[in-house]
Amino acid sequence: AIAQYDANIAGLIVGIAKKESNWGKRTPKLHGEECFNYWGYRGPGNRGLTNDGYGCFAKPDDAVAVIGDRLVELAQARGATDPARMVIWKCGSSCSTHSPESVAKWVSDVDYYYRQFIGERG
Repeated sequence: AIAQYDANIAGLIVGIAKKESNWGKRTPKLHGEECFNYWGYRGPGNRGLTNDGYGCFAKPDDAVAVIGDRLVELAQARGATDPARMVIWKCGSSCSTHSPESVAKWVSDVDYYYRQFIGERG
């Protein structure tokens, strides 16, 4: 499902999944069942929302489609796909409630995988 997206979006999908859930080790659950939300996505999934507002999906491919499409929308609105410009995923409309260190760490960690996908080593 990730391969359906260009390298920039695929790199974000993978990088954000690593950062937000450590490859799915920390994920939201709905009534104790896995939601396949590896991205900390706070929007409806095809199984609804968890009690704490995370999207819940029936299978990983469903989640990838929603996450990938949302990242495409955000990238178009921001005119870029680099993690520094896509920090909106972490912060929402403002990073004022996050420490500068946590924001920088998020960008750095996501950027590592993003660069792998777009063919840059950094």
